[in-house]
Amino acid sequence: MRPVPRHNINMDEAELTVVLTEILHGHADPGELLSFEREVAAYHGVSHAIAVSSGRAAQGAVMAAMDLPAGSPVVVPAYAFKTVPAVVRGLGLQPSFAPCHTGHFAMDPDRLERYTPANASAVIVIHPFGQPAPVDRISCFCSQRGIPLIEDSSQSIGASLAGRTVGTFGKAACISLVHGKNMMTFGGGLVLTDDAVLAGRVRRTVASAAPEPDSAVRKRAMTGLANWALTTRAGYTGALLGPFLALNALDRARLDRMFDEPDLAFDPSSIRPMSAFQAKLGRLQLKRLDLRNAVRRHNAERLLNGLRDAGIPGTSARLPETLPDSLCTWNAFPLRVKSPSAVQKALLYKGIDSRPDYMSVYGFNDEWERDGTIFYLPNHPGMTDRDVDWVVSATADILKRT
Repeated sequence: MRPVPRHNINMDEAELTVVLTEILHGHADPGELLSFEREVAAYHGVSHAIAVSSGRAAQGAVMAAMDLPAGSPVVVPAYAFKTVPAVVRGLGLQPSFAPCHTGHFAMDPDRLERYTPANASAVIVIHPFGQPAPVDRISCFCSQRGIPLIEDSSQSIGASLAGRTVGTFGKAACISLVHGKNMMTFGGGLVLTDDAVLAGRVRRTVASAAPEPDSAVRKRAMTGLANWALTTRAGYTGALLGPFLALNALDRARLDRMFDEPDLAFDPSSIRPMSAFQAKLGRLQLKRLDLRNAVRRHNAERLLNGLRDAGIPGTSARLPETLPDSLCTWNAFPLRVKSPSAVQKALLYKGIDSRPDYMSVYGFNDEWERDGTIFYLPNHPGMTDRDVDWVVSATADILKRT
């Protein structure tokens, strides 16, 4: 057994100091927020970045600012985070689902025309797991139809397609910064846009809301620090692995349900500013983003090559695909297998924690499930080459026996 946690909340000494300072003293400089927004905008090469309370708030603020016709359809990927259609519905609009490619998991531009209603008011494209969607083609389609395109690049911040950073192809982009993302601020979100009018509307909406109370911000920092500790190798091995193994043996389904995200309706009143503490942490995270993305990319390439060399894919598994000329950030390493729960259970006995699919499928189930169901192998900057090779060896051995 070699313990490998499913993900790692990446923080170095400087970032930990920011968190501890908030816990002990609080009251980060409000100027951090404006600095963070400017640095994020510069990183993406866009005119405006607005830091908000969550990724859901970012999507909601963008769509509200677009003043879309009430009740109109918004095209959403049929493989999506459950929050994406929830925000659409929460704003009085109707999600209309378009099929996704079963290899790279993103919206399929070849079938987008067929599944875009004539009165569609917007299209939302997700860049899943750090692999860019074919957003260049989707953007071209939207331009021809006169429909605004919104990108969700929560898992793909720092990724690019044909040298262009994702989050810059559409009218606006929204990003979640919860822990587990490539860049995180223990919650929070970002809006990106080059549209000054849209940015102004979003800023007015955000500015009209009361900020999170200082006590809640401090609690956020304390919870984040505890989660960070548990995702270190020592924390996972000493505190989580034992209980996980017990549940793995007694009730694997219950272990998986522990990490289910609740189905919550979107409340537009939840749109508010990001805290200064989160912005300060975000500035440090942004400085280290490209380096940490490079580690994820290295790990993913080692996973892909190792599994291929071991005879995977085959009838038992399908490896993720990426688009030509794409630079991926590999927030997760999705693997499609016939019986993910059985594979995950066997992996945990070897110390390797993995995660069941937390995306939802809205229609097109037959084609989506034809080659199995997705789960995620660990891939994060806390892993060494030895960890990656152990994951490859264990996964290949299990798949060959299933």
